[in-house]
Amino acid sequence: IPPDRGATERIVCLEVQAAFEARFPYWILPRFLYSGKVQSEVARRLPERLIAAERDFASELARHEREQASLRAEHEELERQRISTVRALLERDIEATHRVAATALEALEFPFDAGADVFIEVVETVVVHLRLPPIDDVVPGTFGVVLKSGEIRERFRPAEERNADYRRLVLGLGILVSSHLF
Repeated sequence: IPPDRGATERIVCLEVQAAFEARFPYWILPRFLYSGKVQSEVARRLPERLIAAERDFASELARHEREQASLRAEHEELERQRISTVRALLERDIEATHRVAATALEALEFPFDAGADVFIEVVETVVVHLRLPPIDDVVPGTFGVVLKSGEIRERFRPAEERNADYRRLVLGLGILVSSHLF
């Protein structure tokens, strides 16, 4: 916002008036006795204050314009990179396809110790290798049962139930990875 002459004049007037009142207890005298001195001092200080405000505004405006130009150039560079990547994908470039798929998998956060690798030999086929944790690390082999006495007793889970839970986990990971890749 450009400097406001009226606001600057009021600020200078208040500063000068406060300076006069600090030097001498003008509270005993009526204000009209020293208002002429205040007005002449304001008239003397105001031009230099306005020049300083204009200079500050101009330097801040130049800084802002440089910052905006830098951000605009950065955005344009990112857009050029994105467009070149899309063109490479449309031209069926295997390296670009692999780079995009690997970047998508690197950004993916798995809920436990797992991972995924991507292999591409032909552009039409993307092979994803899921590195899965052992079943014992993610699906517990026992569960607790509360007895009438309030005691908790450990029971073994049936193998079919554990395998079904692990299968759902693997399918969920497959869906998670495929949703990020495709």
